[in-house]
Amino acid sequence: MMVNAVGYLKKALDASWMRNNVITNNIANVDTQNFQASEVEFESFLKDAMDKNSVSMRTTNSKHISSPGDRLEPVVTQENSSLRMDGNNVDIEKEQTNLAQNALYYNTLIQKLGEEYSRIRFAISEGK
Repeated sequence: MMVNAVGYLKKALDASWMRNNVITNNIANVDTQNFQASEVEFESFLKDAMDKNSVSMRTTNSKHISSPGDRLEPVVTQENSSLRMDGNNVDIEKEQTNLAQNALYYNTLIQKLGEEYSRIRFAISEGK
């Protein structure tokens, strides 16, 4: 059971890292004409997969096993929401808030992962 928790925490860390990359890309392109901001919708994909009790996979290598169904692509572009005359829709205040929130989330996950590893070490050492 502890090993499963570590696996779930790793997946959450991966999603948080992806979100960080997307947010910093949005911030870096705040002055780029016609740039459309992106966001990670990992949680909504996870909820949908849990509701359907299945997950669609995306193959990135020809040797990967194919999965029926749609591709799981958690990064979506926020189209048709231009904030400025130059076609750019990056809201810098929103992106900075999202970045700070994601950093707190990531740090919390790191703490939880450390606690799980401590529990595993404790179990391996038989409580000594």
